[in-house]
Amino acid sequence: MSMIRRIPMEGVANFRDLGGYACTGGFTRWNQIYRSTSLHKATPRDVEQLQQLGIRLVLDFRYPHEAKTDIDATIPGARNLNFSLMGDFPADNIPVNSTVRSTRSLYRMYRLILRHGGASILDAFRAVLACDGAVLFHCAAGKDRTGVFAMLLLALAGVDWADIYADYEISELYISNFTTDISGSNLHNMQMLRQTLEQNYGSAWGYLLAQGAREEELEAFRTRFVASEHAFSLCKTPKNYR
Repeated sequence: MSMIRRIPMEGVANFRDLGGYACTGGFTRWNQIYRSTSLHKATPRDVEQLQQLGIRLVLDFRYPHEAKTDIDATIPGARNLNFSLMGDFPADNIPVNSTVRSTRSLYRMYRLILRHGGASILDAFRAVLACDGAVLFHCAAGKDRTGVFAMLLLALAGVDWADIYADYEISELYISNFTTDISGSNLHNMQMLRQTLEQNYGSAWGYLLAQGAREEELEAFRTRFVASEHAFSLCKTPKNYR
């Protein structure tokens, strides 16, 4: 079993395992859920590596037209599903200063994801829950739509916000040679999104419930994604994961 956080690849960047974070009751399991940039530049060697990791489901959070233009490489044995996390909100109307390096305006886009992408987020969450193998999710640069979904999953698991922030912030470095996107992953954006999440829904748990998730589904996710504290006795238990 691999316990490597970031796995270097040739044509895929920011490929990371969400396992190994201390959380409520233990730590997040390795080799279950991965995040990355899009797979349209994946080389044959990358595809072989993804197959060896046991990827059985790829969740593509881009707009349908993005997915059709830059087509993901096919991973043998994996299913590919496209859920636009921006919903039907027009891409040209997203209020972000994308020409500013490490902009502090991305939180506006993230708030729109919560508002317009709820149905897609719920569908993606349920797809993760139903998958009998490892899951990989991505968008284009693997930091914004991907970052919001990663935040929700980690928060559902009860991961401390310091680790959630760090998981978000590091994307800016890992994608620097992959994309011309300079908007970055400034901490301010995730802090503002957390504020919106907690003010309107209380928590990630509350947000998923508001989208139609059932309590037993959220508990089932934690059962699958969280390893027992007996295997990680030094972890501290973050508060208020619900």
